[in-house]
Amino acid sequence: MKKILITTLFSAASLLLVGCSNTTSLLQDSDQNAVAFTNEIVNEDSADFPNDIIEPLIDQSFATMALEYKMYATYFNICQKAPDDAVCEAPYKTAMTRYKQAKANHDVLSLLWSSDLKDIEIPPAAMNELGELLVKLGYLPVNKGLDNKELEKSKAQESNQSGKFTVEQISQATYHWMQDKGLPKTENILLLHEVLIKSEALKLTI
Repeated sequence: MKKILITTLFSAASLLLVGCSNTTSLLQDSDQNAVAFTNEIVNEDSADFPNDIIEPLIDQSFATMALEYKMYATYFNICQKAPDDAVCEAPYKTAMTRYKQAKANHDVLSLLWSSDLKDIEIPPAAMNELGELLVKLGYLPVNKGLDNKELEKSKAQESNQSGKFTVEQISQATYHWMQDKGLPKTENILLLHEVLIKSEALKLTI
């Protein structure tokens, strides 16, 4: 059952990241100058993710999404009135992509937090992105290379697709992030950890 839920989870996230090509439909049910966001998430406390630590992080994720939407909606309204305006090229497309990323991340975070999927381990394919996120947050060095021995070890584990860091390096950096946030150390890196780290990384781009 959990496998089905996880598949659904990532499918939803993918659709949010690459879908919504019709920007008019995205806003057709709301005022073009503003949107009323609500951040109503069922609180589900757990030993690995205490409410008093996770809730502020979820609020931060919501705030990031709202700010990205504000910028996107501003460009959207401009381009509806003046489609030839210079902002309707790269600036508009960038704002739309950033909003979709922030929304997808918040939606996945909300689903994980309000379900029984908190103990799901991070999938091997996501280790590469986790390493990149930890670089952005300063928990891993930029352009860290592996010697041949480390690279072979990483390939053998089939958990880090990038080859930039070993699984152990990514895990230790994640544990350091947990410690900074006051989260208890878990036996394995969980998917919710990765989504929370991504939320923090997205906030840095605002």
